[in-house]
Amino acid sequence: YRAIDFVMKYFGLTYGEALQKINYDFNLGLNGLKTLKNGPRFKRFDTSEFIEKKPSIINIKRRSFNKDDNDYWHGRYKITKETLIRFQVSAISNFKINDYMYFSDKLSYSYDYYWEKEVFRRKIYQPLSYNKWYSNGGAIVQGEGMLPRDGELLIITSSLKDVMTLYELGYTAIAPVSESTFVPDDYFLKQNSRFKRIILFMDSDRAGLEANLHLSAKWGLDYIIIPEGYKSKDISDLVFNYNQETAKKLLYEVCQMY
Repeated sequence: YRAIDFVMKYFGLTYGEALQKINYDFNLGLNGLKTLKNGPRFKRFDTSEFIEKKPSIINIKRRSFNKDDNDYWHGRYKITKETLIRFQVSAISNFKINDYMYFSDKLSYSYDYYWEKEVFRRKIYQPLSYNKWYSNGGAIVQGEGMLPRDGELLIITSSLKDVMTLYELGYTAIAPVSESTFVPDDYFLKQNSRFKRIILFMDSDRAGLEANLHLSAKWGLDYIIIPEGYKSKDISDLVFNYNQETAKKLLYEVCQMY
């Protein structure tokens, strides 16, 4: 694989998002113009100038949920089969990306989203595999299909797994399609008019904290994090490391602080 292809598949990113991540992670500073002494004038890339590759088509073969699936989702995170179905998570035995067939890992799932720009968007999630993510991108908001018409509180978090964990704890949440993006601006403004309060709840690692700070400053939102002493990156880890009652109590306390 080319480096860009690897980053796209590993992090579940589109072509343009992968370029941005490589540029950011390696601090390449690839933007603007530069002229080399006694050399040709060249233009460093701006991802907006790249023509996005035609979106991939991902087809799947579903299978029934089994004990291994239950041990992973419910045993670890207390996410029930019923919740998985509500959020359109399917267990799969294999999947096809364009003309290439892939045999799935023992734990392999499809996050089925919706049609966007004439492509059905979905993400393949294989939690125990080296190739953990495959995605065909799009301006997708995870958890969108379960949102009520309006409400008191909406939490924006990092992943669909966290959205479902929060759902099991009694909270309404959504997540961007990948950790390197945010929900589209116009979509956020729409939700901001529907919910009385929106809180950011990204991962408690460096990337998550930076996202909390940046988005809080941009939109004037409060953000919450899991205290360091719990040694849990996100709400799913907190449920796994402790239990639902601990997670529910802590979440209530931190939400009340802001």
